[in-house]
Amino acid sequence: MECAADTFKTVAGADVSLCVACSTLDVESSTNGTRGQTEPTACVCNANHYGKPASGSCSKCTNHSHGPVGSTSVTLCECDRGWDGSLVQSESVCSSINPCSINEDDCSDHASCAHEGPGSHSCGCNAGFWGDGKTCKKCPAHSHSVAHSSAESDCLADAGYTGSGSDVVACAAGTYKVEDASSAACKLCDKGSALSGTGSSSPSDCRSCSVGHYAERAGSAECTACAKGTALGLTGSSSASDCRVCRAGSYAESDGSAACTNCSAGSALSGAGSFLRSDCLSCVAGQYQDKGGASRCQLCPDTVNSNSAVGSDAVTDCVCNAGWYGQNGGTCLGCAADTFKAVTGGADASQCIDCPSNSGSPAGSPAVTRCE
Repeated sequence: MECAADTFKTVAGADVSLCVACSTLDVESSTNGTRGQTEPTACVCNANHYGKPASGSCSKCTNHSHGPVGSTSVTLCECDRGWDGSLVQSESVCSSINPCSINEDDCSDHASCAHEGPGSHSCGCNAGFWGDGKTCKKCPAHSHSVAHSSAESDCLADAGYTGSGSDVVACAAGTYKVEDASSAACKLCDKGSALSGTGSSSPSDCRSCSVGHYAERAGSAECTACAKGTALGLTGSSSASDCRVCRAGSYAESDGSAACTNCSAGSALSGAGSFLRSDCLSCVAGQYQDKGGASRCQLCPDTVNSNSAVGSDAVTDCVCNAGWYGQNGGTCLGCAADTFKAVTGGADASQCIDCPSNSGSPAGSPAVTRCE
């Protein structure tokens, strides 16, 4: 009978007990399934081993490598998939292959590569992009994403904008948003302030209403001007009732006035809420007003024997009538009988002139024609 597989017999004879097992040469040797072998050289190293069992021994291929049955040299061992090395001697090793470091990954130009093990990797889109890592798309304008974002909805609105992905919009006038990379809603500016622009990222962009203006509603784009005939001297007003009606003696000709304007001296305005300068009426003859913002004019002190011009702005504009004398703005005295005074004003009786000879006049005569 022939020797069984993985044995050999070098002597003649039918006694199979003379067949020698390859394993006596090395436990990792065999005849690779063949029978009837007659030489020890028929024994070869098993798979993943190398050497010559007949004259030496079988050595295991280095870690993470393999070789075919019958390999006689380490050079016939090859590194496993995902491993790399030059196997030229028994001390040679196989090292893990990192596809990321040798540019053999399939990641997008806008992605990062992560080594996941021998020959294995994963791709993740960079911040500001989204996708599966192999294809990465830039986030829509005014939005941003963290690294490894996989969906467009992961792109969250920048400061000054709200929403996510394709739904990102600028904060409307009167609103703002401080948070970056957030889909949070924009916040309203407080009452008493306004913001006319869009896309604001700071509450400081909400400007307090200036004098003469107010904002009753939160989230106002513009402050409302106080109406003509009213004024507001404070900033940051949140109520139309803060617009004060101009009092008598003053007016506001334009919307948004910070203060009412006083009528000038020599005039007066009796009604409140005026928005016309022409409502300030000049004082009539016989009256004066020496202060601005008056609601009425004052009568001359001597209402009978003195007078003043239209629009007089001082009590001294009240002068004694012809035939009378005295300090301007004071009490007037009549010229004595048999004298006359044809001019107004004059502080004393020196301007009273005697009537012509053989004629006389009553006291306070204003002209020579009164001398009879």
